[in-house]
Amino acid sequence: MARNRTADAMSISEQPSAGKVRTLSPRERQICEGIWAEACDKEICSGLGIAHGTLRTHVTRILFKLHVRSRAGIARQFERARLGIPADSHKDDMRKTRRGGKLSTKCKI
Repeated sequence: MARNRTADAMSISEQPSAGKVRTLSPRERQICEGIWAEACDKEICSGLGIAHGTLRTHVTRILFKLHVRSRAGIARQFERARLGIPADSHKDDMRKTRRGGKLSTKCKI
């Protein structure tokens, strides 16, 4: 995928504070990892061998399960689960993101 991040942390299922991320299926976790690695839809689809419509369905279900509104929220939840940060400590980060954070899109379909 786009960036190769180290996988030396515990797996998501082993994290004590993974919370809602643990409820995701293995395929949904793979998609979260692609979103977290800032891969565009084409890269995620080709890497997993799925159609774009299937990817969109998975993303919609992930948004619902994690109770977030955007892919940035998915990446944030996934990052917290990987680092073992409690799910309820996100309120300060949300304020900082709204003030000055910008999301970049590398490629579009």
